Amino acid sequence: MLTLQELSDRGEIGDIVARLGYTQDDKDFDGLGALFADRIGFDMSAAGGDPATELTRDELADLARTVLSGFTATQHRAGNVLTTVDGDIAHCRVMVEAWHTVPTDPGIADFFTARNNWLLRLKRVDGRWLITRWAIVKAAPSDGYQGVYQLAQARAAQEQGGT
Repeated sequence: MLTLQELSDRGEIGDIVARLGYTQDDKDFDGLGALFADRIGFDMSAAGGDPATELTRDELADLARTVLSGFTATQHRAGNVLTTVDGDIAHCRVMVEAWHTVPTDPGIADFFTARNNWLLRLKRVDGRWLITRWAIVKAAPSDGYQGVYQLAQARAAQEQGGT
């Protein structure tokens, strides 16, 4: 039987997972950064992205801003949150369907939907849970045009440059 503390920890971690999706969709990059520890292991290599690296929370928020701010809309749907807690360390596996859209040329899909797992490691710091590692792993086939990421990044750079 789960203890009250274990139930509380799982509830708090479930809220962090929800915030991880919502902050991206709301383009709340400060809120996104607040979910993370000072340094984060970040790995998208198993989803076809960049190799594993270590970033500060500000660098991670800036990385998200460089792409996500260029999308017209995104929606990160997270479910099947499986959490294990061992003292002040937790591991969480989450199924995520992430939909992204940006204007494209006629005849080219204007969206990309990725179906991934988020593998999170969290640590309790000063009484609150913070993400210390975020790995994104491809879980199922994707739909749409993956080039929307490059289009969104170029759009974000153009908007930040004022041109």
